[in-house]
Amino acid sequence: MIDGTVDNINNSVSISLATTESCLNLTAEERDPAKGKEQAYINLTMQLDPYQPVNIVFPRSSGRTFRKEWYKSYEWLEYSQELDAAFCFYCRAFPTIGMETAFISCGFKKWGKATQRFSIHQKSNSHKEALCKVVGYKQSLSSYGNIIGLIDKNHSKVVSDNRNYLKNILETLLYCAKQGIAIRGHDENFKSLNKEILSAGIFNILIDETQDLSRHEQVSVFIRYVHNLEPKEVFLGFYRTNSTDGESLVDLIKEVLKLNALKIENIRGQCYDGAASMRGAYKGVQARIRKENSLAVDVHCYAHILNLCLVDLAKQKACVRNMTPKTLKTLCETRWSCHYEALRSVFHNLTAVIDTLAEIAESDREFGSDAAALLKSIQTFEFIFSLILLEDVLLKTNVLSKYLQSTTFNYGLVSQMVKETIKSFEELRTDENFQKVWDKAAIFSQKIMVLVSLIYHE
Repeated sequence: MIDGTVDNINNSVSISLATTESCLNLTAEERDPAKGKEQAYINLTMQLDPYQPVNIVFPRSSGRTFRKEWYKSYEWLEYSQELDAAFCFYCRAFPTIGMETAFISCGFKKWGKATQRFSIHQKSNSHKEALCKVVGYKQSLSSYGNIIGLIDKNHSKVVSDNRNYLKNILETLLYCAKQGIAIRGHDENFKSLNKEILSAGIFNILIDETQDLSRHEQVSVFIRYVHNLEPKEVFLGFYRTNSTDGESLVDLIKEVLKLNALKIENIRGQCYDGAASMRGAYKGVQARIRKENSLAVDVHCYAHILNLCLVDLAKQKACVRNMTPKTLKTLCETRWSCHYEALRSVFHNLTAVIDTLAEIAESDREFGSDAAALLKSIQTFEFIFSLILLEDVLLKTNVLSKYLQSTTFNYGLVSQMVKETIKSFEELRTDENFQKVWDKAAIFSQKIMVLVSLIYHE
C-alpha cells in the first residue's frame, strides 16, 4: 500500500518535471503577449524577461510604427507581433483591479502618443504595485533556486515524509481498533499553530491596547513568526487589563506567553504604538522586556509612524488642517485610510453636497446658518485646490499604509514601496506637476461656480 502511494507521487513529480521542462523551451509565438496575461506569470516563473523582439519588421499604422528603442527606456515593455500592440509585462504577471486594460489584455497601439502614455503608466500606482510584486517574486525564486532543481531536491524528502505519515496513520488506526477507541475528528487548528510557533524557535510579539464599548481596557496580542520561509501572523486573543502601565502590561504578556507554552527569551522583536507605557525608555513595556531579553528588538509600528507623519503634516497648513470633513463623519487621527475615503467621497459627490447644503440653508431654521457657512467655505478656490491635492497625496500614502498592515509583507517589499512613494512625492513637487494640479483645480472650481449660480437662480 505504501509502495503504491510512493509510485503515485513519483508519477506526479515526473509529470511536473516534464511540464516544467517544456515551459522552459517556449517558442517566440508561445511567449507572445497575445497568448493571455497568464502566460506572463509563467514566463516570470521560468525566469524569462519581457518578450521584446528586435530582428523583425514592425508594421506601420497611420504613418507611425513601434520603435525598438523604447525597450531601453521602459524595461517592462513587451511587443506582440500577432496584435501589433504594446503590453506591460509586470502588470500582466500581477494584474490588480483598476489597471489599464490597454497594457494587460487588448494592447496599446497609438504609437503617436506612445512615450507619453508609457510614462504615465510607469508612474501609476497600479504599475508600481505590480513592480514591487515582481521584485519580491524574483527574490523568492533566487532564494529557492531553479524550479526543476527544487522539485528534484525535495523529491526524496516528499517520498520519505509520505511514508512516515502513512505509517503513523496505520499505527494509530490499529491502536484504536485494539483498544476499542472511537475514531472521531476534532479541531486541532490552534494546537497546530502553536506547534508551528514552537518549531520556529523564535518569534515577534505585536501588542496594542484599546477600550471596548464598556470602556474596559483590552489588549490585543499577536505573534509573528516564520514557517517554511513564509512570514505568518497569529492572533492569540483579546485580554482585559485593569491598568495600562508598563508593569501591568508586561505581567499580562508573560501570562499570555505562558498559557501558550511560549518563552520570553525566544522573543526577537516587539512592535507597539508610540504610547509612553509601551515604548518608554525606562519603565515602558519594551524596556522591561529588554531587561529580561536583550535580543527583543523594539520596533515602532511603521504604519503608525506613517499616520503620525501625515497628522503633523496636515497641521502645518490651515487650509489642509480644516479639510477633513468631520461634520460628515467622525475620523481617527491615526487611521488616515478613513480620511482618504472621506475626501474621495466628498470630491466625487461635491455637486450633491453643495445642492444639499443650499437646500438646508434655505429651508432649515435650526441648521440653516451652519449649512450656509459651510457652503460658503467649500466654494473657495483654496478648498477645491486642497481637496484635489490631498486626494492625490492620500492615495499614494493609502497604498503604502495598507502594505504596512499586511500580515505577509517583508522588509524588501516594504522598502521598495517606501522608495517609490517618496519618489512619487518628489515628482509631485515639480513645477510641471504643480501646474497640472492647479489647472485641474481651476477647471473644477469654475464648474462649481456655475453649479452654485444655477442653484441660487432656481
